[in-house]
Amino acid sequence: MHNQQQVASRRNFIKGFLAGGLGAMTISPRDIAAALLSGKTPSDVHGWGVEPGQVKVGGNENPLGPSPRAVEAVARHLFSVNRYGGGTSDLIRAIGQYHAITLPDNDGSDRRSRVQDEMPIMVTAGSSPILHTMATESMKDGAEMIIARPGYTEPALSWTRYRDAKGLDLKIRGIRLDKNYTHDLDLIYKAINNNTSMVAITNPHNPTSTIVSHGQLKDFVDSVPPHVLILLDEAYIHFVRDPKYKDAVHIGLEKENVAVARTFSKGYGMAGMRVGYGIMSPKLISRLKVHMPRFNPMGYLGVVAAEAAIGDTHHIEHSRQMVQDGEDFLAKEFEAMGFEPIPSHSNFMWVDIKRDATVFSQALRELDVSISDGKRRWSMDQHVRITIGTRDENEALIWAMQRVLS
Repeated sequence: MHNQQQVASRRNFIKGFLAGGLGAMTISPRDIAAALLSGKTPSDVHGWGVEPGQVKVGGNENPLGPSPRAVEAVARHLFSVNRYGGGTSDLIRAIGQYHAITLPDNDGSDRRSRVQDEMPIMVTAGSSPILHTMATESMKDGAEMIIARPGYTEPALSWTRYRDAKGLDLKIRGIRLDKNYTHDLDLIYKAINNNTSMVAITNPHNPTSTIVSHGQLKDFVDSVPPHVLILLDEAYIHFVRDPKYKDAVHIGLEKENVAVARTFSKGYGMAGMRVGYGIMSPKLISRLKVHMPRFNPMGYLGVVAAEAAIGDTHHIEHSRQMVQDGEDFLAKEFEAMGFEPIPSHSNFMWVDIKRDATVFSQALRELDVSISDGKRRWSMDQHVRITIGTRDENEALIWAMQRVLS
């Protein structure tokens, strides 16, 4: 049906062009090429949470929006936002149930504070507080942090701010990815020394969408000295294509120097709600809480939305399938253009476009399509990061890319 609509559209254009006679000759070749391109245009698109006519495929957000259960929960509690809410204990237990983690029971008010101290789960306003508090806890004069280049640099930014403001001697060591744009764990291990206080691993990786095998990750963590804090950021874990892939939750539960960060922003489609959590030993949680406000900074609506959403496995599966279908569609289109995307385990694709990434991204922006410029963000001159959208958004993206290339 989709191909029939494309053929009909092209036929109508050709008929109109011929009917126009010599007057049609004033149309530029670029406009003719654009009119013959298949699929939707940006003006046809109205994505969830985006202004009509805008194709926003640069922020790694979930184009399906949040779980209907989360929306219903927000609606039910909308007129209770004048209250502080009931805390996060129910959300913590919902997260524990989702991950099949046995949590201590609260069998009386006298045990409430002690039970909280025994919890291996810490909920936060997005996963960023976990990244920042891990960075802060590992911060000391003369310390070194190891991150991937290119990579997600949020923990390093915390160090940079303190270094510039306080004059601390902090060194950030960027380790290049391997030839497959994956973490080179051997190089990272060789870079660890007595001054290393933190290693950050984003898995699946941002911006390249690659993943480290569970066995490699486990062996790496086991080999790292216990004085080094290890952050395992699994923001995109829901989109791993291997259904048998094992996440790192059990590593966070077993090791006292490892924090596994999760977020509701990606798979759950709640980026604007700012809800995340970390899974780690209660001892490490106690260390991180020193750097956080005493009272939970999360919004009431975010807490109830997350509690409702985490059990909605149907929405997660729907999101995953939409992303995988979109990746398959875009991979073929990119290859037809002569580009080189790499296999993705996230809700975005890392693409070598063989031309200046900033010029290309700006040209798309003028057509109301936004992608992530690898040159500006990661000093990768000819790479861009493109979020998987809905079918309409993906088609409008391809239309715009073809028009720029024409």
